[in-house]
Amino acid sequence: MPEKKTLDQLRLEKERAELRLAQEQRRLTRLENRKQYYEKGERAKRTHELCNIGGTVESLAPVFKGLPKQEMYELLETVFSLPEVQHTLRSFASRKEDAGHGSVPLHSRPD
Repeated sequence: MPEKKTLDQLRLEKERAELRLAQEQRRLTRLENRKQYYEKGERAKRTHELCNIGGTVESLAPVFKGLPKQEMYELLETVFSLPEVQHTLRSFASRKEDAGHGSVPLHSRPD
């Protein structure tokens, strides 16, 4: 039969448990902060990449700067649905696969 604990022993156990809880809460906060830091970094990289792509498109087709968003989407859908462009994209995708980097998803416009 387990022996009964004194009030002092119970208080000491409670104090230790509270201390451990506080330590674990701080650890959890640090881990959450680290997760946010890495996610923010990935978003920043993606934003940078997308801005570079947008800048390239604008430099190749300056008309993009003045187009409303809907017209820009329509133009891109038209361009990317052209057979020559589809062929070129597939060619790039197969080169990328041959290099071992995975595949590039091709989205086709429903007719």
